[in-house]
Amino acid sequence: MIVIATNNGANVLPALIASLHETGHTPSEFLIVDTGTTEATAREYLALLATQGYCVTRTPYKGYDTGAWLWAYREFPADEYLFLHDSILVDTPEIVNVFRRQWQHGVGAVAFAGFPMFFDNNAQMEFLADCFDMDRVKAAERGIFGNLFYTRHAVLQEMEAQGFLPSIPNDKNECCALERGWATAFRSCGFGVVELLDNYRDVETSGVGVRKVYQHRL
Repeated sequence: MIVIATNNGANVLPALIASLHETGHTPSEFLIVDTGTTEATAREYLALLATQGYCVTRTPYKGYDTGAWLWAYREFPADEYLFLHDSILVDTPEIVNVFRRQWQHGVGAVAFAGFPMFFDNNAQMEFLADCFDMDRVKAAERGIFGNLFYTRHAVLQEMEAQGFLPSIPNDKNECCALERGWATAFRSCGFGVVELLDNYRDVETSGVGVRKVYQHRL
């Protein structure tokens, strides 16, 4: 299942949908998770997509991307998930296989891109301390850019059993903290993370079949 997180995405989601059509994808492959869209144009577009065969759901919280991923995991079980933002363009009909081919024994996630581990501020570290039992945390060396990654339901189940599914973020800073938090959670549960790109600065011109389009939102 390809999960697309969206929030007031009228300026970006149509381009993603167009790229999916152009590369031969069908609506049945996708779950579009709206994390609280308020703009009328964006809400109308989501309603239109629902009439075109797309499965569109809405979380009862804002939650940002991680809130969308957890909603998909709990409410729409599937064997595998590819978690993407609405501000993404897809360049290949094999987008899931691009990630899936990197899967190997011991891996918990295939990330679109990674970055050297650092925190933007102390509040991010404090949020992760609230998310996880820090006595059991194993530090990750790299974060997961944008919380964009491929994983499998069995991995998320194991993380939940071990108490390492992240909490739903309440603001943008906590959302960014979880770029570090997801990586920490996978590492703490004994899973590795493979990266399609080792430099997050390459995501706009990645050449791997998926590209990021930056869109400023709070």
